[in-house]
Amino acid sequence: MREFSLDKLFGPVMAASIQADKEKRPGYFERLAEQKPILDDLLAVGYKMDTVWMLVNTNELYPEALPVLLKHLQLPYTERIKEGVIRSLIVNEFRGLAGP
Repeated sequence: MREFSLDKLFGPVMAASIQADKEKRPGYFERLAEQKPILDDLLAVGYKMDTVWMLVNTNELYPEALPVLLKHLQLPYTERIKEGVIRSLIVNEFRGLAGP
């Protein structure tokens, strides 16, 4: 299983700063709860992460996540969550696979 964590992506000092900032933002925990179905499905294919946005911010490949992201693209999420899914799909590795 590949784990995407703030520490791994940004280092411990920056990760602590990001975490403190997240806790101050209104609606943050609601958005986390809204993403739970996506995150559970990603975990089932081997990707453990706190938010779908971690895929946007990584240089690692995540081909097994494509079917999960396409499935959740069709589901009703808030604009911010849908944006994270879309931005996770618009990478070179998915060109021609995710549709227009």
